[in-house]
Amino acid sequence: MPALAVGMLARFLAQFLRLRPNVRPAITGVPSYHVIDAVSSGQADLGYANSPTAPPGLETNRIEVPAVVVLPLHHELARQDVIAPQDLAGERLVGLLAGTLFRSQIDVALAGFGCDVFIETQLSHIACLLVSEGAGICIVDPYAALEFEMRGLAIRRFSPGLDAGFVCIRSERQPASLLATSFAEEFGVHIRTLMAPFRE
Repeated sequence: MPALAVGMLARFLAQFLRLRPNVRPAITGVPSYHVIDAVSSGQADLGYANSPTAPPGLETNRIEVPAVVVLPLHHELARQDVIAPQDLAGERLVGLLAGTLFRSQIDVALAGFGCDVFIETQLSHIACLLVSEGAGICIVDPYAALEFEMRGLAIRRFSPGLDAGFVCIRSERQPASLLATSFAEEFGVHIRTLMAPFRE
């Protein structure tokens, strides 16, 4: 997933390699269906993807991550620790493209509160960049949001909680190496620890 690969995952990989200087990994950021194909075909030891169900022949481990609200630091709502749907009434919202499971969850949570999405984009990093330029407010995954925290953005918990998580995918046909297993386990602990402040 690009949202992980261009930030949190790459930084964790660098930390992971400090104790393993002879390991030569490859990391790419591609859409989830490419991740699934790469793991299925044996081109990748493991992958991280948005996938609600486990494709045949693949083992998945769900990592639940709460969605967050990203807004400019000077915005009035930034004074709150938690933002609810009714708080977003009348605000200009930047949203991920309609038709995705995550966007559907957001639409259901905001229904009836007069919340309109003014700008749509495919990637959460683009949504955060638009917010940093004053285009509006967005509800996104926190691993993308944290990349923009130092760019004048506030990250706040969203209630009701929405799952912006992902799955770790491994092949059932090819046993995972000890190295890949260690990486997956340690990254799971790492991201759950980072996400703890955003949980209800």
